[in-house]
Amino acid sequence: MKLNRFQNQLEILLANARVGSTTVLYREENKYYIAESNLDNLIFMEDGQHFIMSSEKSGYSHLYLYAMSGKEIQPITSGKYDVVDFYGYDPVKNFITTPLTKNLLWKNISTLLTLKGKRRNSLRQKDGMKQNSVNHSNTILI
Repeated sequence: MKLNRFQNQLEILLANARVGSTTVLYREENKYYIAESNLDNLIFMEDGQHFIMSSEKSGYSHLYLYAMSGKEIQPITSGKYDVVDFYGYDPVKNFITTPLTKNLLWKNISTLLTLKGKRRNSLRQKDGMKQNSVNHSNTILI
């Protein structure tokens, strides 16, 4: 990954170690800055054909599905809320686990979503900020 000094231009590079070359997989520019938290929310999928990346290009932090060509396939989340973290992807059940923050920063909801953004399940929790995590296989939310 390359992020310029002003933190408003991001490039994700694919490297060929055999010949020492790189190609740009993903490029994003923002008038103001690109949040460093977006760099943590990058996952390459097991099929070798896709990756998931978070971005604030809509004005809110959301997850997007991309092809390995760098072409955006579709947004996974959208709306007037922020995805505050990305816990993981379950390739067997084909869903992601993420906390969504709607309206208030102190109220987040851990949610299971399909790659098309359809909500499978929300874990109802009392108000307040939570720090959750999932196990390696993304089958248990702690």
